Amino acid sequence: MQSPCRMVPKEEASAIGFNEGLPETDQDQGPACEWRNDNGEHFAIVLLKNQPLGIAGLYRNHE
Repeated sequence: MQSPCRMVPKEEASAIGFNEGLPETDQDQGPACEWRNDNGEHFAIVLLKNQPLGIAGLYRNHE
């Protein structure tokens, strides 16, 4: 499985104003990576390998 931080190359993140991705290996749902900018905005990718129902399971748990 590919590392989530490799899914958005550093050059691409920089082109839209974000810093290099920071891995978050201790996420409950699976490996994650978060990108931040200098304005406090951020986005993340989480690979749902520990959630058998995928995104549907996340929505179900949220309800």
